[in-house]
Amino acid sequence: MKLMISSGLDADDCFFPLAFPLTKEVSTDSWRWFLTNIREKVTQRKDVCLVSSPHPDIVAVINEPGSLWQEPWVYHRFCLDCFCLQFHDIFGDYNLVSLVKQAGSTSQKEEFDSYIKDIKKKDSEARKWLAQFPQNQWALAHDQWSEIWSHDDRNRRFEGNL
Repeated sequence: MKLMISSGLDADDCFFPLAFPLTKEVSTDSWRWFLTNIREKVTQRKDVCLVSSPHPDIVAVINEPGSLWQEPWVYHRFCLDCFCLQFHDIFGDYNLVSLVKQAGSTSQKEEFDSYIKDIKKKDSEARKWLAQFPQNQWALAHDQWSEIWSHDDRNRRFEGNL
C-alpha cells in the first residue's frame, strides 16, 4: 500500500494535513482521483500554489485539458529538492545537481543564465532535460510569484506527495 499525502501551510509556516488516502499503486489514475477529490472536497479556491515533485504522473494529470490544477486556478511549482533528486536519478552527477540547485535557488536571472550555461557546457543532454520543464516551475528567477511562495517553502521535501 502507498500513502498519498496533501498538506497545507498555515500562517505560522506549520504544515497541516489536508488529505491522505491509501492506494495499492501510485499511477496517473490514482493521482487523478486524488487531485480531483482535493479540488471538489477540500478547496475550490483560486490562487492556490501547488508544490509537488515533478513526477510524470502528477504532471500528466495537472496538464490534462480542463484541469482545475492550472493557472489561473492554481500555480503549480516543483519542490526544488524533488526536482534535483529526479535530475540526479537520470544524470547521476552531483556537480550537475549542484548547478541545477543553484540555478533554481537564485532570484537573479543573470546568475540563473550563468548556471544554465555551465550545465549545457558540462552536459547538453542535461540542459535538454531541464528545457522540458517551464522555468517558472522550478527556478525562482523566472517565477513571478517568487516573493509570495518563499524559497524555503519550495525547497521543503515533498517527494511522492503534494
